[in-house]
Amino acid sequence: MHENVVEYGRLIVNLHTMKFAVWVCLLLVNRLYAQVVTIQWNRTYGTPAYDGYPLLITTLDGGLIVCGNTDAGLILDKTASNKGGTDIWLIKLNSSGHKVWDRTIGSAGQDSPRAIVKTSDGGFMIACTSESSKSFDKLEDSRGWEDYWIVKVNQDGQKVWDRTFVGDLWLVRISDDGTKLWDKTIGGSHDDNHSSLAVLDNITFFLGALPFSNRSFDKSEDQRGNYDCWIL
Repeated sequence: MHENVVEYGRLIVNLHTMKFAVWVCLLLVNRLYAQVVTIQWNRTYGTPAYDGYPLLITTLDGGLIVCGNTDAGLILDKTASNKGGTDIWLIKLNSSGHKVWDRTIGSAGQDSPRAIVKTSDGGFMIACTSESSKSFDKLEDSRGWEDYWIVKVNQDGQKVWDRTFVGDLWLVRISDDGTKLWDKTIGGSHDDNHSSLAVLDNITFFLGALPFSNRSFDKSEDQRGNYDCWIL
C-alpha cells in the first residue's frame, strides 16, 4: 500500500500532497473484490503556499486529524498567521470530512512533522524536526542544527507541552508528560538516518533506517548501493 494511504477497518484515506493543497479522500473498499472502490467523499484543504508532509490519524469521535506543515500565513483554510519558516498545521475533520478547526504550531525556523500518535487522554503527540532555537511555541533552545521536537496537544489541538531532544539514529522513550525514560544511540561509521518505527509491544521495536555506513559498529552488513534499507 502506498505510504500516503492509511487503512482502518474498511475505510481507506488517501492523502495526496500538491504544492497548493492536501486532498483527503475517503474510500469504501470491498475486501473480496479489491478493484471495486466507492468514493464516499473527498475534500481539498490548503493555501496558495507550500503545504506538505501530510500525516493522518483517526480521532475518538470518528473524525480525522491531518497533520502537515506549511509556510503560509492566514489565508483560505488556514486561520492563523505564520510563525516563521514552515509551521506545523493541524486540521481536524469530522466523519464527513468537513473542517472543524485548524491549529498552527511552530517556531521561527523550519518545523516538519514526522509522526503523530494518540495519547491516553484523547490528545495527540507529534514528533517533529525543528531547525530553530527557542521561539514562539518552541520553549527550549536548539541542541544542534536540527532537533527532535516533541509537541503534545489536547483533543482540541491546543498545545499542552513541548520537549526538545537531539540525536542521529537516536531512540528516546518518553512518558506521557514528556519526561525521558531512556535513550539509545545506534549507527555505523557514517551518517545513518531514521525513516520509521514500528512498535510490536512495550519492549520490542522495529526501526527502519536509511544508512550510509558499511559494516561498522552496530551495522553488521556492507552497503548494497547508494540507498539501502536498514532494519533493526
